[in-house]
Amino acid sequence: KIRGTMLACPLVPTSILNLKKLDVTKYGYREYPNDFKTDVFFSGENTSQTRYDVVNSLINSRISFEGGLQDSKKGIVENKEVLYQRLSYKKYLQKARKSRINLALDGRGAFTFRHLELWCLCCFMISSPSIREINIPMPMVEGEHYISYSNLADLEEKICYFLKRPEKRKAVAEAGRKIFEKYYNVKKHGQYIKKCMQKADSEPKL
Repeated sequence: KIRGTMLACPLVPTSILNLKKLDVTKYGYREYPNDFKTDVFFSGENTSQTRYDVVNSLINSRISFEGGLQDSKKGIVENKEVLYQRLSYKKYLQKARKSRINLALDGRGAFTFRHLELWCLCCFMISSPSIREINIPMPMVEGEHYISYSNLADLEEKICYFLKRPEKRKAVAEAGRKIFEKYYNVKKHGQYIKKCMQKADSEPKL
């Protein structure tokens, strides 16, 4: 498995000046939303085939989906219906909180800012299956702290399943927020990287 690392969560302002006193619990939301306007939401740049395939599939499905892709240097999209306005960061966060299901899709990697943001926001998340192929830098467990899927048909099936089960969405979102609070820590992440490097050094070279 690839040993994943991560960038800083945009919702938690981190600097060398506040590392010792940084309190993650003060940022984002600790409680699950109770007022929704959207069933399924995703908005992001067109940086991966996964994003295009998922958005293209959902806008042509029976599922109520809001969002889409913004142009990027990646290339021209085949179906212009997948394109969506670029949101301000504040508007994006508001829409995420107002959505029953948020998607965390591959971007320039399997583990993205989106995963960290949605855990920090205490939102229910369905992630791309590629997350199964890496060691997440925090002990997140599929089915407990997030949901994943195997293919587009499975994604639609899971979306329909969880839309009908608000109590399950709430439980997953709250569990994700709690473990984010416990393990999102710059010092712990540094220790994680050091441990990965030491393990790699000890493994037999091919």
